[in-house]
Amino acid sequence: MNWKRVIKSGLLLVILAAVFLSACQKETSAEQEPDPQKGIYNIYYKNAKGTELLSSTVELGDDVHDRKNIVDALLKELQSQKQDDPSMIPAVSSNLEVISCDSSLPPFLTVNFTKTYSEQSSEDEILCRAALVLTLTQIPEIEYIDIHVEGQPLLDSSKRPVGKLSADKFMSDTNGNMYSRQKNTLILYFASKDGKALEEVERTVLNDSSMAMEKLVMQLLIEGPPDDSTRAVLPDTVSLLDISIRSGTCYVNFDSSFLNETMDLDPKIIVYAIVNSLSELSDVSQVQIMVNGSSDVKFKDSLSLSKPFTKDLNYLFVQEEETEGGTLSEE
Repeated sequence: MNWKRVIKSGLLLVILAAVFLSACQKETSAEQEPDPQKGIYNIYYKNAKGTELLSSTVELGDDVHDRKNIVDALLKELQSQKQDDPSMIPAVSSNLEVISCDSSLPPFLTVNFTKTYSEQSSEDEILCRAALVLTLTQIPEIEYIDIHVEGQPLLDSSKRPVGKLSADKFMSDTNGNMYSRQKNTLILYFASKDGKALEEVERTVLNDSSMAMEKLVMQLLIEGPPDDSTRAVLPDTVSLLDISIRSGTCYVNFDSSFLNETMDLDPKIIVYAIVNSLSELSDVSQVQIMVNGSSDVKFKDSLSLSKPFTKDLNYLFVQEEETEGGTLSEE
């Protein structure tokens, strides 16, 4: 018997077996299609730049069957680093402590966080919110996620409850596995420090890519200026009921707080801060301001809102031409 040939054949079989096993391992570790009925879920992470969500599947253990255990397991995955891809970062930080979860009343699931949730940057919070909703609404019978902070409903930048969120609130790509944000640079108008004129303020923000630009402009105006070099023109308690653009006219509909809770400023400063800011958008040529759906209103009992306004830079503060009382032009 040729032992050398036998040994070589044996070694060849071992090598082939190793290659075969390696191929099998690669195949079984490949990304699976999400199938909650089989315990396979998409987990949503944010990319290294923190600008969008990416998903990867995970298979929960055989012992994870009831809804409470599934919720706990998915939250644990959401707050864990993806071991085989360091570029996929948890969108729900491990620093965010969950006080409780209540899934006893499907289709609703309430997740209650400690106050650290509200200490996130606005960019991180919207991605965190999206990751929670997109991941947890995969659970059978769960369609809406209600996020609470210290037992109170989560509020948006206008101090209004975000409410119960479904997956269709968040934009996804054609594969349904990405929630994206986009960078926008906007020109906004706020009041000068003395409140007698307008000043341009450039803001660069990362925002939900599904948000209409006119709504983003108004959201930033309501939030107020980024520093104390200018003054807010709207209180953060004002409520924007609706905003839309039709045939070049932007229709801005406030509730009655626009009349009752406005700042101590010339009404033209407030109105033209809104009009000029929205008119910076390429598809806006004029702005119609309404209160509870009506334009038959006199703002601060002096300025009629009955007709649309067009952009007017006569109210702009110009440092080198400053005169007593500022450079506010009178109409």
